[in-house]
Amino acid sequence: MKWPAFGLRTRVTAAVVLVTTTATASMAFAAGALQKNEVIGGFTFAAESAFGSVFGQVWPLLKSPDEQQRAFADAASARTQEWALFTRDPDGSSRMLNYASTNFYRLPQPAPARVGDRSGVVATVADQVLVHTAGPADFRTATAIDPETGRKLLVVAGNHGNYWMVQFFDLSPVEVGLANQPQQLVYIALGVGVLGVAAALLAARYIQRPVRRVASAARQLGTVPSMSGSRCGAVTNWPTSPVPSTPWHSG
Repeated sequence: MKWPAFGLRTRVTAAVVLVTTTATASMAFAAGALQKNEVIGGFTFAAESAFGSVFGQVWPLLKSPDEQQRAFADAASARTQEWALFTRDPDGSSRMLNYASTNFYRLPQPAPARVGDRSGVVATVADQVLVHTAGPADFRTATAIDPETGRKLLVVAGNHGNYWMVQFFDLSPVEVGLANQPQQLVYIALGVGVLGVAAALLAARYIQRPVRRVASAARQLGTVPSMSGSRCGAVTNWPTSPVPSTPWHSG
């Protein structure tokens, strides 16, 4: 199969568009992946800060079962609308001791989310968050799925003794925003592709002009009288001029 012959302008345009679109798409997707990590990291940092502002004030009350049921519950409920208190039994299983779910008129952002099956969510990440830490300021985080709503949750826990205060933060709005990024990147790549076509046509135009001049000059210089002859190189039809004869003298 014989492929069609493309002109210089077409080849230059195709090359510029291919390079431009490939480079733009690669950079766009790399930037998207980097931005996703930054967004998730920023949300996690904000959630840990909101959690720490509460847990940092109430963890000293976790000293005995009686105090954790009363003083801790009152202090935690006065500072945040959603919290849960867990412990781990000797067999390693997690067990919820207490929780609160109230309504606040003014909430810090990000605000902890209300979760129905708290024990079920924590059980899926207990080995990641319900661990003994170096101190109350050393928090543990993990992501889990709410079995009732399907939401993606960020679970944040702080430890003191054999007790863990846990809060849940809804990652769904962040995930929705990140899910729209590929579509936006496609639009950006298409826009850059259109600009690449325009730039390629302009570049091909300026490249083609001097090439045409050189080709035209080459054609003019290549116009010579026709020659024909034998295989040995005899030339006929070549314009000749008479050659004066020189007499030969013997010595």
